[in-house]
Amino acid sequence: MRASISPHAASSSNKTGVQIATLELILARRLYAVKLNWRNIPIPLTDRPGSEATVALRILGQLGNNVEEAVGMKATVKAERNRAIVYWLATTILAMELLVGGAWDVLMLPQVREVIHRVGYPVYFLVILGVWKILGSIAIIIPRFPRLKEWAYAGVVFNLTGALTSNLVSGVHDATPLVYLVGMMGITAVSWALRPPSRCTLAVS
Repeated sequence: MRASISPHAASSSNKTGVQIATLELILARRLYAVKLNWRNIPIPLTDRPGSEATVALRILGQLGNNVEEAVGMKATVKAERNRAIVYWLATTILAMELLVGGAWDVLMLPQVREVIHRVGYPVYFLVILGVWKILGSIAIIIPRFPRLKEWAYAGVVFNLTGALTSNLVSGVHDATPLVYLVGMMGITAVSWALRPPSRCTLAVS
């Protein structure tokens, strides 16, 4: 025996289903807006036939614009995060090289005394270099003082280019120290170029 459903009951059921679907879309929209910290977009409700489809299309269109903005913001945040990671990696390597190398110079360890003799400088020159290296490492790593950081980076460039020139002029044929000096120049350039605004005297693009 087949059960019969009155037209009025079927109409009520369909209307209830459409209303539930519309409320679900509205709820999803508002949750999405709260998640992205944007203002809720006013969504008019009406009982006219077909208005549920209009509301749904409007919701989807507004969500589409917000999604594009969210993707752009996410890409920008990711790029800035990668920039900061590379900056701090290069800066930490540079600061540690200056700190350890400066300590070796001040203590005049045998390996650095051999290098200074080979390039033709007096031994006391090691102490001068060592003190400035240690001060430079502190200036580069601490926050603020952008002008002081500029001087520190300039001092590092003078030191590295001077060491490279001294090795070449003195007839050093071992490629290891030369490659190391060139590599440190690259690390210095990366650290300087990727500085955040708070560590720059001028904006670096």
